Amino acid sequence: MTRRSLSTTQEGKVVFDVYYTFDKQFRRKVPEPRDLKTSNIILSGCSFTFGIGLNDRDTIQYHLAHMRPQTKIHNLGLGASAVSQQLQILDLFPKRAKLPKKKKSIAVYLYIDHQLNRIACGLECLADDYVWMMYMPRYLVKGDSVELKGKFREFFPWSVNWTKHFRQFETFGLWPGVMEANDQETFVLFAKLIKEYERRLKEDSGISELVVMNLYSSTDAFEHVQKELEKVGIKSADLTYANLEKLIGKNWTIPVDGHPSPPAAFSMAWLINHHLKMMGL
Repeated sequence: MTRRSLSTTQEGKVVFDVYYTFDKQFRRKVPEPRDLKTSNIILSGCSFTFGIGLNDRDTIQYHLAHMRPQTKIHNLGLGASAVSQQLQILDLFPKRAKLPKKKKSIAVYLYIDHQLNRIACGLECLADDYVWMMYMPRYLVKGDSVELKGKFREFFPWSVNWTKHFRQFETFGLWPGVMEANDQETFVLFAKLIKEYERRLKEDSGISELVVMNLYSSTDAFEHVQKELEKVGIKSADLTYANLEKLIGKNWTIPVDGHPSPPAAFSMAWLINHHLKMMGL
């Protein structure tokens, strides 16, 4: 199944005009080498993982498949999502993560800093352009794991008009339980969500382990995330900024849109493959 995606500016200038191909489980599908597949890699994450604005042959998934011709790449990326949504999707669409049996299966979760906003639903979540985040799942830490507590909309009972009022006077700090993306408790929540996601993928998909790779976040911010991931036994690697600039220069995004350009997607795939090899995976 193939679908066209066209994005334009308010002035009518085309940002991208591309085609996406999907399999029966609505996962992104790209042409792959015909080598015998002896292993699986699940790519999970948000629009960077899915490949928003990129044709099939320009995605991270496509390049990684050709760097690892004997590995079947399964793209579970979903635009504007976080690990909290990925967890819910496993409940709603269990077949989405089912893999053909291979000798070795791993998962790579591709992280960007906006995902912290999506699990915390702080001030940015309630901005006019981000009201859709109110309908994302709200998880809280419970012991060594996490617990689903409905949607953020149920936690913030006021209307959109009220949100504008509260944002103007910055009174969210008075609302108990509000987290921000850079709060320590958000880093802890992210790590525990990832650990739960790994547990579920081990059950549903038969992976041996999950690793987290930072595609788009400042190194300083990701260091806090890495510390919490290490505490729960999750390996991680920082791929972004300095590494990407060394490979392709500073202009690595699609103009206006902000998602990775075709050269950036290739470079990201190369770095993912490189770090997997360094990890012995």
